[in-house]
Amino acid sequence: MRKMLIASVVGCLSGTGHAELDWVANKLVTVAGYDGAPFAATGLADRGWFDSLIIANGPGTLTVTFLGREDAGPNTMTFNMGALSMSSSIAVGNTLAVPITGSGDAPLSFAFKDWVTGNVVANGTTPSTYASYAVLGVGVSTVHPSTCGFTDMCEIVKATVGGKSKTFDIVLGFNDGYKGDHDYDDMVVGLNFAAAAVPEPHPAALMLAGLGAVGLLARRRRQRVS
Repeated sequence: MRKMLIASVVGCLSGTGHAELDWVANKLVTVAGYDGAPFAATGLADRGWFDSLIIANGPGTLTVTFLGREDAGPNTMTFNMGALSMSSSIAVGNTLAVPITGSGDAPLSFAFKDWVTGNVVANGTTPSTYASYAVLGVGVSTVHPSTCGFTDMCEIVKATVGGKSKTFDIVLGFNDGYKGDHDYDDMVVGLNFAAAAVPEPHPAALMLAGLGAVGLLARRRRQRVS
């Protein structure tokens, strides 16, 4: 009984962080012509959840990893969050750490920008231009013609970076503002979210909690005796 009571008191004083990065699916789109460094990193991507709303359960840190851009075309793209920005001209594997200060579920404040056309696509918005982004994956069904010939997909969660396999919560591909293709490889990034750690209790607080529990047991014993 004593051990159980002390353990319950200590459990109220300590905890662990919970990491969560999710998205609200919009619609599935076909990805065609996905190549270059992104293909080398992730392998095939032929489907995508179009302009889906990406949500983090903060507070914590979002790590953005650059996975490359297509071989063709002088694309100049950026992934922006507040004052922080990542360019498509950097080397594959470069990362950007973004602090997420809000608590609870909240949409990420990112936006992709095509600096050639001037198109900007923000998280979860329906673009007024041809530019867009998608949560990338591989189709797993081709039986429903009303959804472009597929019904679902397996999301891409791994990529080879610097010769090593890395796991991501989500992989996003950006399609530039030029009409005529939908390759979603003009800038590809992997996202990982790590929730802020819950502070561990100070040893003195644990000791006081234990002494308080022991004192409570002693009082209960005296009450039973009396």
